[in-house]
Amino acid sequence: MAKWFLATYIRDVWSRLSYLKASITSVYGAILKIDSTKKIARKLQGTAADSVSWCTNIGNENGEVLLSLLTTSESLANLGQMAERLMARYDKAQKAPPRVLYTDHDCCRSNDKSKFQLLFNKWEDLVVRLDVWHFIRRLSNACNNESHPLYGTFMSGISGAIFEWDAFDVNLLRDAKRAELKLAGIQNPSTETVEKAVTKTELARHCRRKTRGTEVTIRLLDQLCSSFTGITDSLGVPILKEDAIDIFETEKWHVNCIQDPDGVQLYTKTGELVKGGITLPVYRCSRGTTSLESLHSHIKNFIPGNAANDVHFQAFLLVGIARWNLERSSSSIEPTSRLRSFDRKLQEMVNRLSTGVLGIAADPLFTPLSVYTGELFGVEYLYNEKGTLAAFDDVDRKIDDGVEVADEPFDFNCCSAGMEDDPELDLACTSFTHASSDCTADSVSDVSDAEQDGHQSFDYKSIGGWDKVDNLAAALLETKDCQCRIKKSTK
Repeated sequence: MAKWFLATYIRDVWSRLSYLKASITSVYGAILKIDSTKKIARKLQGTAADSVSWCTNIGNENGEVLLSLLTTSESLANLGQMAERLMARYDKAQKAPPRVLYTDHDCCRSNDKSKFQLLFNKWEDLVVRLDVWHFIRRLSNACNNESHPLYGTFMSGISGAIFEWDAFDVNLLRDAKRAELKLAGIQNPSTETVEKAVTKTELARHCRRKTRGTEVTIRLLDQLCSSFTGITDSLGVPILKEDAIDIFETEKWHVNCIQDPDGVQLYTKTGELVKGGITLPVYRCSRGTTSLESLHSHIKNFIPGNAANDVHFQAFLLVGIARWNLERSSSSIEPTSRLRSFDRKLQEMVNRLSTGVLGIAADPLFTPLSVYTGELFGVEYLYNEKGTLAAFDDVDRKIDDGVEVADEPFDFNCCSAGMEDDPELDLACTSFTHASSDCTADSVSDVSDAEQDGHQSFDYKSIGGWDKVDNLAAALLETKDCQCRIKKSTK
């Protein structure tokens, strides 16, 4: 029975495959990201499995996917048709060309245009930028090992050399956290207490950052490398390798590639949040390839089980991407839609009926899909690359042949929208405290007399008052000791 249900589901998906493709080709973006993964490619079985190497994806600033395809190589020749049809999609819809493209490799060339500038040659003003986290990982090769005690400090120094926090946003978040701590019963929290109470998630949601500029970053990186040269741990192991300076000199060429492009707004205000009675803006950042990295960590779950033939693979992939896009599209709109459905065709029919009967659309935020542009996705692109598109002719037989009940069911939560976890923010948390150059008079006055005298005890969050707990514990021990002496004397 389970096999029959699975086969019926795959047939249903194939009956509306063009509609699913239209939902994907209706997505555009001003800031694009391109990245490839091998995670999902390993799940393809059959004759095509021997040739596929990469699953290449293109996303936008909202985290939506514009394209997802399987290919044998990431070369210009293999991705050329994809680029031509994507540029044609923008032209046909009369959409403005993207302004920025983020990648993790091939961002520039010394005497020529980069690979992606040649690939998207019709977008003459397209700026190609390198993802900052991948740049930092390249510089981490200068370290002897990641378990070195100074590794975290060194990596945080690199992040601080690249980015600076917006002082207004940081101070507003500090004020909100200070008010929150006071409401929790902590009187006059110190600046250190407030900063330790700020989480990585709060920094990402409420504070913006910007790059420092090429010259400043190079100068700070040189200072960082010089200051850590010769520094060792307690066992005498240096943090940097002997060729660390050479690695820095090589990678400094790409410092210009990680700078924020001029005139491009990388932060979008998506809402507001009240903390401690203070209203904080909520931002979504479009910088880097983090949203695609998040997709890659989930995309393998689009295909249930360990493997699938080409027909099942194509169906699961397109359904997964359509759901992924719908989640991110709805989460980027304020207010969010009241209708909770992944079926765009059903939403369109409900809107049409509601307008005809009630005179008002059930979902005013719904936008009809554009006509499918004919672009190829997933296994289709791979077969077209090999000249074997006829392999999809016998779909009905392959649906039945490929039916195997997977040990792991389809994870419907794998498409749910959430904040992407940017690994670089772990490093940035230690540098946000320097966003303000000076300490305000209010923060100085918050320090109590007991703290100034050096008699106050603090916990790991720098919350004071623990000296009173120490005194109470000492008094209780003294009382218990006195009771023991009294008992002994009475005996």
